Amino acid sequence: TLSSFSLRFCISRSKSRDFRTFIATSRLRIWLRSFWQATTRLVGRWVMRTAESVVFTDCPPGPDERLTSIRRSRSSSIATSTSSASGITATVFQWHDDSSVQREVFGNIPAAWKAVFYTVVPIVIVYGAVIFAQRVRNWERGGPDDRGTTRKNVAQRLKDFRAGVYMQTLLRDPAAGVMHSLIYFNFLILLAVTTVLEINHQLPESAKFLHGDVYRGYALVGDGAGALFLVGVVWAVVRRYVQRPYRIRIKSKPEHAVILGTFLAIGVTGFGAEAYRIALAGRQDYEKWSVIGYPLSGLVDDTARLAGWHQGWWLAHVLTFVFFLVILPVTMLRHMFTSPLNMYLK
Repeated sequence: TLSSFSLRFCISRSKSRDFRTFIATSRLRIWLRSFWQATTRLVGRWVMRTAESVVFTDCPPGPDERLTSIRRSRSSSIATSTSSASGITATVFQWHDDSSVQREVFGNIPAAWKAVFYTVVPIVIVYGAVIFAQRVRNWERGGPDDRGTTRKNVAQRLKDFRAGVYMQTLLRDPAAGVMHSLIYFNFLILLAVTTVLEINHQLPESAKFLHGDVYRGYALVGDGAGALFLVGVVWAVVRRYVQRPYRIRIKSKPEHAVILGTFLAIGVTGFGAEAYRIALAGRQDYEKWSVIGYPLSGLVDDTARLAGWHQGWWLAHVLTFVFFLVILPVTMLRHMFTSPLNMYLK
């Protein structure tokens, strides 16, 4: 009859819909499982990514985010004020090192450029702190977990942290490990060299230390680290865009080119500014300890308008560094800091 036919049709349709739902759900679970295994790991109740934490939010959205970035914003504001004030203080009091073996900071750089430098750099640092604080708030939406360091876990945590800093996972592949080490460790050295120079710049005459043999050693370390840093960057460019092994080729993104280009520009403009600075100062004998900058200065010593070229290279170097600070919190560059921290807290 018509009623029995309709009943059988509805039952068949229901079974077919249930079967299609089962297939779709199974496929989704398989995809989620492969994605989970490939990119994430469980840490307590958090879902964390290698070198970066991520949180799968609920749908509909979960409770409102906790406002946890107020203290960070205040501290970043204090850091900004301190940085700006230190630049103004050194300029106002005109603290100079009278040693015959030393480096004049901001030599040949107009006062207006210095004012812009000490204004823009702190603002960009605050920008990075705010962006990173927003990411931290997103991570903190995960369920609470006891991450405290105790006597029982401190040894293991320090071991994991050391493994993250030394990039022991990368060193399993000798080529990738050495390449990353050349970039990472030498970048940290260059950052320390720049920080030391700025600290010395802010100190009064009686407290300055970057002169004589200390400056000679400082110049040697800085140029050596810069050279090794560029070797690592060029190696990374060749490996990713010339050799192109399969596992790198399928993971390449536009931001990789941006990052490597920024690193390359920082290294090249740094040596360019140094070469013209040394040439402009008359290629003093003690600058021979700048094992890269001094030979380069000999190539540009006869260049017309040395002062203008030096200012151009210096400006290019500062702009690339500012660009690095801008992209640091929004690209994979942040794993320079988050990866060791993740390994410590795992």
